[in-house]
This record gives sequence, C-alpha cells and structure tokens, in this order.
Amino acid sequence: MENLVERVLHRFKSRLDDSNKILIQRSLGYSAWCHCEFYQPATMNEVNEFQENTGFYIPGDHKDFFKIHNGARLFVNSEVFDDPSWNIFSLEEIASGIEDYSIPSHQYPMAKYDDVLICIDSYSFKEQKREYLCVRSIYTPPDHDGEMLNLSFELFLDRLIVSQGDHFWDWPKITSKIFYRNNK
Repeated sequence: MENLVERVLHRFKSRLDDSNKILIQRSLGYSAWCHCEFYQPATMNEVNEFQENTGFYIPGDHKDFFKIHNGARLFVNSEVFDDPSWNIFSLEEIASGIEDYSIPSHQYPMAKYDDVLICIDSYSFKEQKREYLCVRSIYTPPDHDGEMLNLSFELFLDRLIVSQGDHFWDWPKITSKIFYRNNK
C-alpha cells in the first residue's frame, strides 16, 4: 500500500504533461505554465551517511521522499528571469544549506522558495512531535527559530502541491480587511 508521500507524488505526476509541465493557478489570479524536475532516488546508505555526518535524524516521511527522489524542483516557470520555484533539497543541498544559511544549530533546511526556507526542527522531532517544520527567511538571524508550521514533511508536500506552490500557511493571515486595505 502506498504511503502519503508516494500517493501525493504519484497523483501529481499523473497530472503533468509529457514534458513534466502543468498549468498552475495561484492566489490573486496568477497563472503560469510550469515544469517540474525530479531527482534520482537516494540510497538508504546515502541517507544513513548523511545522518552520521550531520548528526541530524531524517523523519520517516522525509526518508520516504528520498527513496523516491533525492530532491526536486517544483513549479519552475522558465519564462520568468528570476524564477522563484520550489526547491525540495537533496541530501547534498541540505548539507550545503547547513553551511550556507544562518539558521539555529537544531534546524536544517529542507526546502526553499526565493528567500523562504522550510526547516526541520530537530528539537520538535526528538520530542516525537509530528509537527516539526518551521518557516523562516534566509535573512532571519540564527537566534530566532522562525514560525512553526505545525506540519510534518508529508503534509507539507501534500499542501504544497494542492496549493500549486503558493504559501498556503499565510492564507489565514490574509483577511478581507487586510487584503482590501493593501489593494486599494
């Protein structure tokens, strides 16, 4: 039986055309043709080696993803010069990101969109919480944990695809009052 990561990826890929393109619609009527790139799977040896080298433990649902793809780029719009597509990091990109981004030592970057980082909070995961993802800017100082998303990897992936790459966690913050005040 498929796990949620497999089911989400399988259904999503079935909607892509032969060149891995899809027409997306995001908030405020924005639409574009985008393509997706899926990396080759990681081996369990590579996952174990990553854990040994970094001291970070990868949650089971995130391992499920690595068994299928060692990273992916989603909703890439090649018509836009500075395309801010979603990059779900490979093991190598996570290792580089640990060095490249100023983040707390108990977090590691899992995905990036423009200046937005999605990180796995190892404190939450070690406490066996299923809600271990946080969002932060690449400019957020390392002494700040960012905002907890109250999500696991598999729920994040599911919602990212359903929202077609939109920042779904911000939707409840955009009330009618705020929207109309900012869009006069």
